[in-house]
Amino acid sequence: MSGNHEKSELELFRRELLNKDGMIEILQNNIRELQEQLQNSYKRIEELNNEKRKFTGNDDDDVGYYPGHS
Repeated sequence: MSGNHEKSELELFRRELLNKDGMIEILQNNIRELQEQLQNSYKRIEELNNEKRKFTGNDDDDVGYYPGHS
């Protein structure tokens, strides 16, 4: 009887590991998607600031923070 108990415990442990692996993959994909959205936001901010400069002629009034851009 203890053999079946051990097997069922191992099976539960195996299923738990598989569930956690699936959750990790989901979270990694979510992070990847959010990073892409953030980078696209930085690009859009830069585009909007460039449009604003065309109308105002002022280079000193950028709005927002976006790394890697001056």
